[in-house]
Amino acid sequence: MRQIAIMAIVALWACFGSAAPASALSCSGTFTMEFGDINALDDPDETSTSNITVTCSGGTSGQSVRACVAIEATRELHWSGGSGVITYDLSDVSAGGASWPSQNGTNSPGGVITLDTNGEGTFNLPVYGAIATPQSTAPTQKTTTRYTDAPVVTVTSDDAAGHTDCSTVSTNTTMAAASVGADYVPACYLTTNPLNFGTLTSTALVVDAQTSISARCSSQSLFTVSMDYGANGGFDPTVRYMRNGTDLLSYGIYLDSGRTQGWGYNIGMNVYNGTGTGSEVTIPVYGRVRAQATPPSGTYTDTVIVTIDY
Repeated sequence: MRQIAIMAIVALWACFGSAAPASALSCSGTFTMEFGDINALDDPDETSTSNITVTCSGGTSGQSVRACVAIEATRELHWSGGSGVITYDLSDVSAGGASWPSQNGTNSPGGVITLDTNGEGTFNLPVYGAIATPQSTAPTQKTTTRYTDAPVVTVTSDDAAGHTDCSTVSTNTTMAAASVGADYVPACYLTTNPLNFGTLTSTALVVDAQTSISARCSSQSLFTVSMDYGANGGFDPTVRYMRNGTDLLSYGIYLDSGRTQGWGYNIGMNVYNGTGTGSEVTIPVYGRVRAQATPPSGTYTDTVIVTIDY
């Protein structure tokens, strides 16, 4: 009996001894950053600001802790529904400043915090984001396209004593995913040029002229270019009118060099259809003054409204 009692006491002490290990210091951090709506055809950089919240626990009351923060080096926003990529960068200085380090070093961002009576504490580090534009090859849909990234935030921490900077802090490492997002908005820009038939001495024969318009649309954006029938009572792509006072001169605008496909505004029938590349494309415009009675001399003009839909 005595031997059994002694064994029971030894086992009980072993259980108590292993049930209450000292807790380990741990600090972790993460952040959420939103760039909002971006237009990669615009020239200014897109910027955003957030805070990395660093939370420490498992220390002792009043302990001074140094926590150092590194962020994954690959910083790319991806379109989950396609192959698009938008690059961005993060800085602890300012938007467009030096990149946030991906490894600890002497100048790594971080801070020193004094833990509370529960051995816990929290502090914030500002983080600045920038998307350098234009990044015109990033594709988009007809509507806004969501791009996201989840960069890994690595926090290393240790007692601040003996660590004057982050270069020697290498223990108590935790990793967590942050959230970075942007909504890519499709965009198109259009530039027109005059269609000039020159000086005509007679309209007994057909007179042709050509010009162009320029369109620049975000990559993979489907777009159409349409034209109204002018300001002088035109009623068909091939029957528009230039006016000089009360006198009219009939003409048409066409999609093709053979002047067989009139250019109008009926989607799916007589408009120009294109797909954006992010670069400017030149679209030819073909005009024709059809054979007709020669009107009185003078300057004949018309105004046609050109519209790009995307």
